Amino acid sequence: MSKRRDTSRAASSADEGAPASSSSAPSSTGVASRSVALERRAWLALCLVFALALGVRVAFKLGVQGSALDAWHTYDQSDMATYLAQSEQFASGDWLAREPVHPYHGWQSVAPPEKWLEWYGPHAFHQAPGYSYLLAFAARAGLEPVATAKWLQLFVGALTAVFAALFARELFGLAAGVVAGLLVALYGPLYYLEAQILREGPALCALFALAWLLVRELRAWREHGHRREHGLEATGRPRWLAVGALGAGIGLFHVFHEMGTVVFVAFAVVLASATWRSGARPLVATLGALLGGYLVGFAPLLARNLAVGAAPFSVSCRTLVNFAEANEANAAEGGATFVAPGPTVVKLLDDAGGSFPRLLVGVWNTYDGDVGKLVGNWWLRFSAVWKHFEEADNTSFYFFREYVPVLSASPTFVCLFPLGVAGLALALVSAGVGALARRRGSSGPWPELLGLHPRGQFAAFVLLAFVALALSFVHTVARFRLYATPALFVFAAFALVAAWQSLRARRLGSLAALALVAVLASFGQHALTRETAAERFRPVDWFVAAKTAAAAGDLERALAFMDDSARRYTGDTYVYAAVGREREDAKDFSAAARCYERGFAVLQDVARTRRVPFESLAGAREVQAGLARVQSSAGGAR
Repeated sequence: MSKRRDTSRAASSADEGAPASSSSAPSSTGVASRSVALERRAWLALCLVFALALGVRVAFKLGVQGSALDAWHTYDQSDMATYLAQSEQFASGDWLAREPVHPYHGWQSVAPPEKWLEWYGPHAFHQAPGYSYLLAFAARAGLEPVATAKWLQLFVGALTAVFAALFARELFGLAAGVVAGLLVALYGPLYYLEAQILREGPALCALFALAWLLVRELRAWREHGHRREHGLEATGRPRWLAVGALGAGIGLFHVFHEMGTVVFVAFAVVLASATWRSGARPLVATLGALLGGYLVGFAPLLARNLAVGAAPFSVSCRTLVNFAEANEANAAEGGATFVAPGPTVVKLLDDAGGSFPRLLVGVWNTYDGDVGKLVGNWWLRFSAVWKHFEEADNTSFYFFREYVPVLSASPTFVCLFPLGVAGLALALVSAGVGALARRRGSSGPWPELLGLHPRGQFAAFVLLAFVALALSFVHTVARFRLYATPALFVFAAFALVAAWQSLRARRLGSLAALALVAVLASFGQHALTRETAAERFRPVDWFVAAKTAAAAGDLERALAFMDDSARRYTGDTYVYAAVGREREDAKDFSAAARCYERGFAVLQDVARTRRVPFESLAGAREVQAGLARVQSSAGGAR
């Protein structure tokens, strides 16, 4: 039997999730017919994955449509508001934005706005501008940008599930691809964000697509290149145009998100590892094609930066600020938890003068040579990447889950992480066993391993490692770590498929080993990070919801949000005073009075339940003062 036929059989076996038979070779016609049938089955599976993913997202969107949960972008302290303000600047005709929009949020009060502008540097965007440009294009096309973006992102989110399926299929076969697509389709921490004015959903779709194209290209090199002594593992001659197109995709992704630098480096490492044995010339040509393509994709932002006098490869001015906040020696929990910056961060940014090397020196000096503390702080940040809960930022997963039933049944990171670790461990063992079997010239104990894609698995691991490493130098919240999930989704799908196959084949030892790894990973995840109720439920979530509902004229819904906050979740009663004051400023004294009156009644109940003086409760004095003000205003009006 020829090597070519062996390869086809192994690939077909891997796609179907069944071992390859070694008894007889099928005819060329049989192989072709089987391949066509397999492709039809694959396309049908992808269509079903897409339909499920879209259905889940539409159900979620309809669950929040027209409510306060659908208006989070109106909160002026959020990144959503910044994206919209930036897009409005573009849509007004200032496409180059020589003086970009820079918000001044409450946590920045450590320094005046002009000082922050000095730290940001001249003409630098606050965040990567690609998302805001898309919003501006929608507005200039006569569309309502918020509604258009939200519905379009749900469609893109369904495509994310499809790209996840394609990515996993390349590595582990069709069965794993379908499972990976289903996991992404149902993953609550992703699709609830896709219904907001946030770029994480489209960015993750792009990352999955790039990863799929990379491993597909690696497979093409293996299958169509020149074979070496052992055939399947030989490196073929790279296709420069395809590598250049991949680089262009990364360049465009970088215009959209700061993580583009990390993705470029990860892909360069993978491609270099695939070509270095072929000699220096193919290695240089491969990396040159990747870099050339990247420059083409990044060209629009590069041209803008050169036109306005910004640093040529500037994407976001927040990089230095975030690094200083998270990495100085006395950062809260080693920088794993975000707090408003203090005097040390101010000094670091002042001394750096916009220079990252000087900032590195300044950060090191804050440790006074204590390497142990430096490593300890880094470990706290790295551990935080794998938190078992969804840390809120801009929005809160747990807050939305309280009010949208479809989220309650969705898997979260607490499920994804242990399954991903188990699948990664199994992939490493499988690759080792498969390589050993091939060296011995046999199919080994698991013939189906011949159909796997070890170089693609290596690419997935490198992407995971580089993204996780990058996240370990900033404060990581749930929406940031989405960029570390593509590999975890793929390996989790592999673990589930392998568990099912072991169960069917009654390989109970393999099944037990896989389950043990997942359980140990889960215990380790919980041991690394501890969750508090405050990290699930934040007073600001109910404040934003109540404020938004009241501004829309739905006072009863606003009061219900306030009651939930005070009695069920955060115990925060100040929300009554805060929203009441918002209604006062809007000259809606009737609504303000109802807020204060409801707050006064709730505080009395709390005081009786806790047997504490009324005046000692948080928000009591503000509620009393507000009630007196509106009563006085009503009396004056009469």
